[in-house]
Amino acid sequence: MDEEVIRNDRTYVSTSVAAELSGYSRDYIGQLARDGYVDSTKIGRKRFVDRGEFITYALENKADLTIDDLPDNHVPDDLVADKAVDTPDQPDRTPRPTAHQIDDQTRNSPPEDTPDDSSIAIDPSAVATNSFQTQPDTETNRTET
Repeated sequence: MDEEVIRNDRTYVSTSVAAELSGYSRDYIGQLARDGYVDSTKIGRKRFVDRGEFITYALENKADLTIDDLPDNHVPDDLVADKAVDTPDQPDRTPRPTAHQIDDQTRNSPPEDTPDDSSIAIDPSAVATNSFQTQPDTETNRTET
C-alpha cells in the first residue's frame, strides 16, 4: 500500500512516513490523530494523517524540528515560502531543557536563602563539649548469684 494518499484534495501520509519526518513515534502520531490534534483517515487498518496539518503541528510543538529538516516533497504548499526565505523573526528553536536536566540543576545548586559554608564562622570556644554520659547496660553487667 502507498505511504501517501490524496483524498478530498488533501494529502495524507502514513504514520510511518510522519514518524520519519518528525521523529515522533508512530503510536504517538496515532494518538494525536485519535485525539483530534491532526486530521486523519483510516484505510483498512492503516491510519493516514493530513500531511500539512501534521507538519504544522510538529513544527510548532517539537523544538528540534525546523522546516529546513523536511524533504522538499513533504513541505506543505503554504509553508514553501517560509523554507525559501531565511527570516530572523522565526522563533528560536533551541532545545528546551528536559525535566531531568532541570531536576539535576536544582539538585546541584544550593537554595537561594542558604549561605555557603565559607560564610559561616564558628567560634571554637562556643562549641559545647560532649557531656553525654552513658549508663552501663544492666542486662549485660549482671552477675549471676
